[in-house]
Amino acid sequence: MFPLLLPLRLWRYFGNQRLKAVLAILTVLPDPLLMVGIPVLLQLVIDQVIGQASSGPPVAVLLLLPCAWLLVAVACNGLSIKLFAALGSQLGTGFRQRLFGHLLEQANPSDGSAEGSEQGLLALQIPTLENAVVTQLPLFTWTVAQLFIGVLLLFTSDWRLALVAVVLTPLLLVSQVAFTPALARREEARVEQAGLLLSYASERLRSRELVDLFGLRSTTRSEFNRRNRNLMRWAQRVGAMSGLQQAALTASAMLTLVSVFALGTWLVLEQQLTVGQLVSALGIATAMVSGMWQLGASLLPLQTATTALNLLEEQLPTAKRSQAVTRGMEPSPPALLEQLAIEHVQFRYPGGGGLNQLNLTIPANSSLALVGPSGGGKSTVLRLLLRQIEPQQGCLLVDGVPLGNTDRGQWLEQVALVPQETVLFDLSIADNIRLGRLDASDQEVQEAAMAAELGDLIHTLPDGLQTPVGAGGGRLSGGQKQRIAIARAIVRNPRLLLLDEATSALDPNTEEAINTTLRKLSDGRTVVSVLHRLRAAAAMDQIAVIDRGQVVELGHHNDLLAAGGLYASFWHRQMSGFNLELGQRVRITPERLATIPLFHGVDPKLLVWLASEFVSDRIRHGEEVFREGDAPDAFYVVVAGTLEVLQNDLWGGIPIKQGLVEEGDFFGDAGLIDDQPRAVTVRARGDGLLLRLDRDRFLDLLDQDPDYRRFFLHSARASV
Repeated sequence: MFPLLLPLRLWRYFGNQRLKAVLAILTVLPDPLLMVGIPVLLQLVIDQVIGQASSGPPVAVLLLLPCAWLLVAVACNGLSIKLFAALGSQLGTGFRQRLFGHLLEQANPSDGSAEGSEQGLLALQIPTLENAVVTQLPLFTWTVAQLFIGVLLLFTSDWRLALVAVVLTPLLLVSQVAFTPALARREEARVEQAGLLLSYASERLRSRELVDLFGLRSTTRSEFNRRNRNLMRWAQRVGAMSGLQQAALTASAMLTLVSVFALGTWLVLEQQLTVGQLVSALGIATAMVSGMWQLGASLLPLQTATTALNLLEEQLPTAKRSQAVTRGMEPSPPALLEQLAIEHVQFRYPGGGGLNQLNLTIPANSSLALVGPSGGGKSTVLRLLLRQIEPQQGCLLVDGVPLGNTDRGQWLEQVALVPQETVLFDLSIADNIRLGRLDASDQEVQEAAMAAELGDLIHTLPDGLQTPVGAGGGRLSGGQKQRIAIARAIVRNPRLLLLDEATSALDPNTEEAINTTLRKLSDGRTVVSVLHRLRAAAAMDQIAVIDRGQVVELGHHNDLLAAGGLYASFWHRQMSGFNLELGQRVRITPERLATIPLFHGVDPKLLVWLASEFVSDRIRHGEEVFREGDAPDAFYVVVAGTLEVLQNDLWGGIPIKQGLVEEGDFFGDAGLIDDQPRAVTVRARGDGLLLRLDRDRFLDLLDQDPDYRRFFLHSARASV
């Protein structure tokens, strides 16, 4: 898109400010009119002084007229600055509102919306557009007006001179056509490189503590400098192409000036043109050339603003505004009184995964547990029920009515979500609870807090419910934050309660207490709960095992255990083989040890001894069990909690997630014999409980069982 067309493209964004835009353009015109009009006045003065003109206004009038017009131009110039500043701020305000609304619509990042750094780059384009309106648009108007007025006034001197200017001025467009596409490509590449640099800087600055702990400052600074130099090279390419474009523009301008001078001189010699007319023509042509040069200097800022507008229009299409306007006209959804049905739903993410012809019926006032392997589609079902995504095929029915044709906002009034990681704002406890329903009274907030069993906490705080929770709830424990999330759901009084691994980040004792509260909250409501920990699944009315986007098993806990399928394997892996005494002391059974590949072939009597050597370790959210490069010192079995496996990228930057280990999994066997450093970092995603076998005890096992030692050295395979 040619940068000279930018003012026309901006016209539709001025909206109800268009009258102000017209007035702003008009206030620019006195300046170019004065600049081009003075040569015409000079013609009249010269012709009268040398006696070649017997009629016309007195010389005094000709001298006073530009002085008076100068006062008008100065006044209009001040008004012009004010009007264009108002237009620029109005344009920026409108785009910022649209960008913020866009970010609110893209509430879940898994839908493919831009990352924060990309949105930050998008936000940087708005000041570029504002600057174009405030500084470049009046300059562009001034230049174009000077060119057109100059051509018109040339006709007052001689039509032939005017014709030369009219013929040669379009060379300006030739330079546009020749160089603008290449300039646009380079400017877009420069913006892309700026985005990569911003993304990298944002990522590293968010993780400054990690960069410091791993000694990555030097490599991080070097990589930033490399990317910064790459951005500089693209900026230089943009400047070089802009210079070529301006040189072509200058050549066309000079050709216009020289042609007018040559033709005008010849006409004077032929006595077809007066000296005053020649001076006037040269003055007007010079003003036109000056305008062309000024326009050339504006091409790069206009191209930058054009690229900014292209990016904003691409990410913030106008269609979304019309959708937002019409969304409120959709019919109200029915109340969930009979059942919630998912029929033949197909939904695929761009990167793979999703739902594949999913069918599921949930009776009203019943409870459903969604379990299955990671990535199977459980969380996608919750997103479907929250209408964060819409089925690509199939439909979601509430009491037999397709939900997709109804108002989403009114549907969400019936729904409450208790997430895995509670989001708290830096407000009081009461205000965080009231986010569930903004019009909730103080009494309703108090009752919700009591129902969520926050009473003991509130009574210990001097300000009670009015106590600030701190940024992100930093003053509270994980269990306390989760109870606030529950209270938020209670005050909403939902018909449909969604639980997204609501206790997976908690230790076993807190988990059991929270589960008890959730069971009370579930009475008289439809409950859908995504579970990794299966302790709560046994109390659900039905359990759906979802794998690869389909329901592969459906039934009650006892029926699924008896069937011996995928659910039964999950259950036995998590719940079997541990002896728990009052939830504090945990022991692994020899029978469970025998199922772990690392201990295949160990003498059963030695397994009894080995089981007694395991020690229980409690871990907190964010705590590292071990770090990449550490010496191997233990083997671990996960009793409760979820941990993530991380590995540094090739050049030593931010660790990359390699996988998860969950309840019933084991890790840490790598290097038990060879004493090799840990190849990964294992970090807790929430509070949990591990059983640890020290490396010395494992080496004792090898000494006591030579047959197993030979077997292990020959066939054992390390996993983490």
